[in-house]
Amino acid sequence: MISRSLSEDRPSNEKVTAIRAVAETGNSEPSHRPVLALLDPRPLTRESFSQLFRTATRDYVVLPLPGPKDLLTLADDVVDSVKLLVLSIASQGIGDKSVRDNIIELRHNFHDCPIIVLGDRTNGGQVTQAMRQGVNGYIPTTLTATVVKEALRLVRAGGIFLPASALVDALARVSPLHGESHADEPLEEDDDTEPHHGPSFTPRQQQVLAHLCRGDPNKVIAYELSMQESTVKVHIRQIMKKLKATNRTQAALYAMKLVGSAKS
Repeated sequence: MISRSLSEDRPSNEKVTAIRAVAETGNSEPSHRPVLALLDPRPLTRESFSQLFRTATRDYVVLPLPGPKDLLTLADDVVDSVKLLVLSIASQGIGDKSVRDNIIELRHNFHDCPIIVLGDRTNGGQVTQAMRQGVNGYIPTTLTATVVKEALRLVRAGGIFLPASALVDALARVSPLHGESHADEPLEEDDDTEPHHGPSFTPRQQQVLAHLCRGDPNKVIAYELSMQESTVKVHIRQIMKKLKATNRTQAALYAMKLVGSAKS
């Protein structure tokens, strides 16, 4: 059950816009069409992002609003139709109190609804904190519109989107240095000993593992990292061995759990 404010203040322009957006679907019952709620306190970026999301999720109604409280004071049928939440935090960090409070409020009121954070920062610390707070995706504003659309599709399908560059950074935080070579040929394993804070990955393996966490196929990984597909397969085998995983999906899940449990 979704909890919401009982205040009966006069509807703001944002509320009227949101209700009209649902009405424009042409359905007699708005709840039949899912809603993507875009929460951004800045009017200009809120409108810009909402236009992008409308082209990326044409089967969704996009509701641009300043924040969670504005969303929770809308009509019940609108609130009940929300199936995807995008929280824009600009240059703030995931660990900032206001951001944490917003995520907690959204998770409390929309238990099964995926939450995507849209922010300017791209460091691995953002990834680890985002995962610990249970978000389903972190999209940096440095990505292109095409990649953002792919990220939305992935999260809508039940996946988790995290930028590969930030994942590499995060993996480097929890993996002790094992050489600095970026050559295409992977390093041979000396032993199976795992340090207390996680298995050791070469820089190249960190890059491959980051793409595995995003669900990229071998061909895409090879193209993005400028290496042979056969080399990618060797890296994946070594990664699976280090994580004691039986398949690539399990390896990705183990890695994301490792990153999410790491200290900032």
